Amino acid sequence: MKSLFTCIKILSLCLIVINFDIESSKAGPFTDNLTTCAVRSLSDTESEKLVTWLFMVISQHSDITKEHGQIFSESQQMRANRNMGSFVNNILLTRCGSEFKEAVQYEGMDAFFELFQRLGEAAMYDFMADPNVLIAAEGYAEYLDLEALFPELN
Repeated sequence: MKSLFTCIKILSLCLIVINFDIESSKAGPFTDNLTTCAVRSLSDTESEKLVTWLFMVISQHSDITKEHGQIFSESQQMRANRNMGSFVNNILLTRCGSEFKEAVQYEGMDAFFELFQRLGEAAMYDFMADPNVLIAAEGYAEYLDLEALFPELN
């Protein structure tokens, strides 16, 4: 039963790390070039700032604020937004400027949205590799009724 518990914990982590969008990407070659450029040029610091911005945005959901209040102060929100704006400008205007122009020209604004999906995935992958996050993500498995879920293994 202990090995099953371990397998469930590993499966949980895999589900968290994989892309939540079940549909496969419909990006064209120019968008692929853009996302490849952006993801490859993403530094650890930028990844951290991107994850912080994502967390700040998610924390604004009404269910979360109702339960936990404002998690980020106004100044923290402003800093996260400023960091994100600076990061996006740098990626789209400097590091991957030509790839961005081509992707938008030939494949439209979907390229922009695809870019942020891929950047979010890359940042979350790095984020989920943190040992403290992994431990927290496994926490629910302690409350699973493994005997009821898998009676044939008893």
